[in-house]
Amino acid sequence: MKKLYFSLLIVALALICFQTLNALKIVEQKPIQAISWLEGKWVKAYGDKLREEHWSFMGGTFLGMCREISDSDSSLIQIMTIEQEGEETLMKIRHFSKGLKVALEEKDKMAVFKLNEYNKKVAVFNGIGENEGETITYKLLTKDLLEITFEFTKDGKKAQEIYRMKRA
Repeated sequence: MKKLYFSLLIVALALICFQTLNALKIVEQKPIQAISWLEGKWVKAYGDKLREEHWSFMGGTFLGMCREISDSDSSLIQIMTIEQEGEETLMKIRHFSKGLKVALEEKDKMAVFKLNEYNKKVAVFNGIGENEGETITYKLLTKDLLEITFEFTKDGKKAQEIYRMKRA
């Protein structure tokens, strides 16, 4: 009789556990959440240029700003977003001249990159549309050191720019 009660208890516990696990929805982490390490302010001084990049994550969207200033009184400003669009995670970038006076892309156009690879330390965005063939890679080297690699084609030849940025 004790064996019967024990067997019924085991079956009841198994059913309760099974129903509890089914009731709990295991939420898979979205790619945009997996690259949360990108958030923060990053700075770099190199040559005659100063570069800073800020990333803020709120409401399921990254908002970024990058500016590069050189001694020649020229500057480049980028406004960026990283958002989920359906099943894809897209980075969109608009480039502006000093003072946000002129957008370098045509009206209603922007550079678009799709997040194709990511983990706890790397995010690889590949250009789509007009930016096909370009790649932006963010690699977290240490907690406070970020390497950004931009690969592109210039004058028919492959080229790249690499920025090592420190967390500010």
